[in-house]
Amino acid sequence: MNEASDVLRDAVERVDMLVATPGAPAGLREAWDGLTVALALGPRPQRRECPFCGKPGMRAATLCGYCWRALLPPADDAGSRAPGEGTSK
Repeated sequence: MNEASDVLRDAVERVDMLVATPGAPAGLREAWDGLTVALALGPRPQRRECPFCGKPGMRAATLCGYCWRALLPPADDAGSRAPGEGTSK
């Protein structure tokens, strides 16, 4: 979790909890909501470990960013299986 956007998402979550506490200054919630909309971080991307080197990467990646080995799409992603994968004979 070294990605800058992950660090930013964690900070947003911490501040969000503080802003929601009773006694927060008036208008703070609205200002905070406007800031988080402007950041437009969206949901955290799904990740998985490389089956070869064990390093983390994007779930949909087709190439490991560390060992550069080709990756098959995750088996539970419907419609994105490799040819012949998941078929019965």
